Amino acid sequence: MVTEGVPVGMITRAAMIDNFAQPYRAELYGRKPCRLLMDRDALIVDHAITLPALSRLVSEGSPSYLAGGLIVTANPEMDFIGHIGGDDFILVLRRSDWRACCIDALARFDHEVRRFFSPDDIERGGHIAENRKGVPEFQSLVCLSIGAVAVGGDASGSSQANSPLAISRLASVAKKQAKAIPGSALMLLVAESDHIRDPCEQPVQQ
Repeated sequence: MVTEGVPVGMITRAAMIDNFAQPYRAELYGRKPCRLLMDRDALIVDHAITLPALSRLVSEGSPSYLAGGLIVTANPEMDFIGHIGGDDFILVLRRSDWRACCIDALARFDHEVRRFFSPDDIERGGHIAENRKGVPEFQSLVCLSIGAVAVGGDASGSSQANSPLAISRLASVAKKQAKAIPGSALMLLVAESDHIRDPCEQPVQQ
């Protein structure tokens, strides 16, 4: 949650589900402010923090940092980065060059990840590793998938297409479609006025 442009806490999906799964919680909290379920001790860091410094904060801080995730702040007037869970993150951009930023992130990721693989792995596009069942199989190189939702027109949420729920659903669809594209890719869905434009698949050009 953000107050006057400053993040003050975070509501995790697990905490909300656990709360509302208990008897009478929906009746008690259904109409109350969501801040009542907010973790006010959430880890909040600047986007420029180094990985060693972040690792130290997580290891020396509250156990909830590992389970609850963290909030990464960037330009408060333009951007917001949040951790959903696992390897999923959410990024809110209010800048005109957001598409170029995504394309640049994909290209930089593909460039940097190459140093973790051998020349042979890179040439064949993957490596042999054990799957979750312990069976060796071919694994593609690690890639970055971006499912993007462009909100057009009135972004206040007054129109059905631009409501938080509609945008959330579109984001989920975009992420799923992006992950279905081989290699790093950007999948764009557009929420515009009261209709949704056809998806535009935009894989990274190698």
